[in-house]
Amino acid sequence: MYSVSSQFRDAVNARALQHISGEITLPDGTVIDLNRNGNENIFGTPSISSQIVSDSDIFNVGELYIGELCIDAVIPESAELEGAEISLTVTIDGADDEVPMGVWDISEAKRQPSGITKITAYDHLARLTAPMPDSGVPGFIQFSAALRLIEENADVEFAQTIEELAALAPEITVNEIYPFSVSPAPTCWLEVQYIAQYLGCFVIADRQGKIEFRRYPSRSSMTIDADERFNVDISSGAYFVKAFGYADKYGHVVETSQSDKGSTSSKIYLSQDNVFILDTDEEDPNSRNYYMTYYKGILDPLMEEFRNLSWYTGTADFYGDPTLDVGDMVLLTDGIVGERLVPFLICHSTWQFRAPQTLISGGAPRSGNTVTSSGGGGNVYNSTSINVTKNIVTVPLKVYCDMLLGTARTAAFGGFSAKEQTQAFITCNFNFLGTAESTAPKLTVTVDRENVGAKPCISLGEAEKGTISLTLPVQVNGGDHIVRIIVSDYGEIVSGTAEVSGQNIRSHEPAADLTAWEYEISGGSAAVTAYSGEAVNVEIPEKMGGVAVTKIASAAFEGSAVETVYIPDGVEVIE
Repeated sequence: MYSVSSQFRDAVNARALQHISGEITLPDGTVIDLNRNGNENIFGTPSISSQIVSDSDIFNVGELYIGELCIDAVIPESAELEGAEISLTVTIDGADDEVPMGVWDISEAKRQPSGITKITAYDHLARLTAPMPDSGVPGFIQFSAALRLIEENADVEFAQTIEELAALAPEITVNEIYPFSVSPAPTCWLEVQYIAQYLGCFVIADRQGKIEFRRYPSRSSMTIDADERFNVDISSGAYFVKAFGYADKYGHVVETSQSDKGSTSSKIYLSQDNVFILDTDEEDPNSRNYYMTYYKGILDPLMEEFRNLSWYTGTADFYGDPTLDVGDMVLLTDGIVGERLVPFLICHSTWQFRAPQTLISGGAPRSGNTVTSSGGGGNVYNSTSINVTKNIVTVPLKVYCDMLLGTARTAAFGGFSAKEQTQAFITCNFNFLGTAESTAPKLTVTVDRENVGAKPCISLGEAEKGTISLTLPVQVNGGDHIVRIIVSDYGEIVSGTAEVSGQNIRSHEPAADLTAWEYEISGGSAAVTAYSGEAVNVEIPEKMGGVAVTKIASAAFEGSAVETVYIPDGVEVIE
């Protein structure tokens, strides 16, 4: 968990407004600021994904997984992004902290017709795919030499010194660990994985882009209250480790029994042919005997690491805290298992700026499943049942993209139906292009014609691009509901997305209000003939009288106060 000031923590708890900034460093050293003139010109909801296990059902120590960043940004057309790095930082109103979110190498950049560039980037773990050179030095292996070779060959930097690694795993000999003559792994990736397995660690690229080894935590770093989340799918019993084992290249599985805690226990495996732990000769009984006396002394401390470590498995969605990392233990309160505080180890994390964050705790399969570790070293059995809550349903809203004319206009519209009283979440993101008249576009959200929230204005000059994003929790009763997102002020909506998500909801197309409309039906389609309402901005319904609207008569808006009209896609004739 990234360390921040108490002011930052208080601001997060108070749900103060967060801001994201970023920059791209080109290979020649040129820096592109993604936040010109203090405006947030990062579009969409930047998404950062990371993990430390293969999936929610398998738990193998020392696996490596490349973190990914997906982001839309405004980039000068002349910029060549091949070989560039991108970094992001989060700040929050009420605190001075600048929280780095990470450093990634840009893998793909696609420029859109709107001028936005869609970027996919990966963290520095991806660099470890470089081949590992053979030092040619016989004798024992030294971690310090291996780390130096990896740094030089993969163009990475390790976050810890050899002394810090020794302090991280004081029960294990770190720098002189292997008595035989062996060669390094074929890739830097495997070499780092072998070291991580030996130390009983997981590996991530930290927020500065450095490769960091971390031990699994036994204490929780923060608490997530029930009112801070909107979905939880959690096991009914705690997950803990019953056995810790290693499968070698010959298929030998060595298990160290840990404790007998009943059917909710499982096993953890090291899943690679790890020369640091085991390199025995199939035909040499002395070699096998040496393992039993020496290498068991390596596995036993790893087993001890997990002896008292337990957590509840499952998934939790909540409003993202930018200080959380994979590998952190958090506490979930209220509504999970009675009134207890439930420990939850973050094994997968998807963080999105101004959008819900999804956390997954891995290690135990669902009831009745049997999974096999990727090293071929035996089966992981578990009978933990996971309480399956009602799935989150996402209902898209229709988005209208066109010119704003200074008055309140509908930017998104749609409906949903709730089975019972529930909390729903309205999420939207709109990208704007300013005009000469632009001042400060803003969003207002209504549910069933009632104003439920608004997004503060952004400053937007002529030809300047900007974005407004909003995630708004709303409590609704059972029944049908209409959602409308209104934008006011001058400017063009270049693109946008809007949706409602929540439990116990489903899509529901709102019935059109036709009280102010006159129309004629002929040949299975409708023609709009008159409008008598008082609205300045109107949306022509897609259907009238149960059939599609395909025609607008020439005098339909004669004598009305209408300034702008939304025309549905099905209209074929405008007289």
